[in-house]
Amino acid sequence: MKLPVGCAACPVRCLTIAADLAPEVLAEFSRHIVQRRLAPGQQVLVEGEPCTELFIVHAGRLKLYYQNEEGKEQIIDLAGPGDLVGEAAIREGGRCDVSAAAVEEAVVCALPGAYFRWLVQARPEVAWRVLALLGAKLAHSRLVARDLALKRARERLAGVLLRLAAKEGEPVRDGVRLKMPLKVETLAYLAGLTPETTARIMSRWRKEGIIHREKRRLVFDPQKLAPSAEN
Repeated sequence: MKLPVGCAACPVRCLTIAADLAPEVLAEFSRHIVQRRLAPGQQVLVEGEPCTELFIVHAGRLKLYYQNEEGKEQIIDLAGPGDLVGEAAIREGGRCDVSAAAVEEAVVCALPGAYFRWLVQARPEVAWRVLALLGAKLAHSRLVARDLALKRARERLAGVLLRLAAKEGEPVRDGVRLKMPLKVETLAYLAGLTPETTARIMSRWRKEGIIHREKRRLVFDPQKLAPSAEN
């Protein structure tokens, strides 16, 4: 995977906090960015550790997760191109509230926390963009919490797949194909289910012709899956 060549030509800039920057400000912003290539499993955040950098995902996917003393992971979300990771860097002395690691080869753009804090104060357009992105994250978290509290297993899993399709899906003949392979365990964590329950539901959907895999990637028709997400 090649590293990107500057913010001005970045294909995902329109999704990031740099979307509305004037050319001269963008040039300054670019000088503070450090691009990093991540191998699968490589961490960028460790829960409880100082959060000194903000990361913008350029390519690939990162998992956000908690890990107990035995090493068991609880994946709470996936971050893809344009997503912010490490927002705790906006607070001086802030600590990571979650761990983050690449689930596939990825490229992230690291921004020093001190510069990020200055940028938010000095550039109102950046502050508004950050508020919008954090507001969207908050709305997503509340939606997930609602589903965990009020919906049954089948409805929760269908909701997870539909959200992934909206964010990560690419059109194919049979509906959409998710851009990254997902293990049953990952889907289970995202839906708040056990892997066994998730596997049973997925097996039932395969038999019903709602979902199948192509080269390890899930393919399904969102319209056929939508009724399963209704409470």
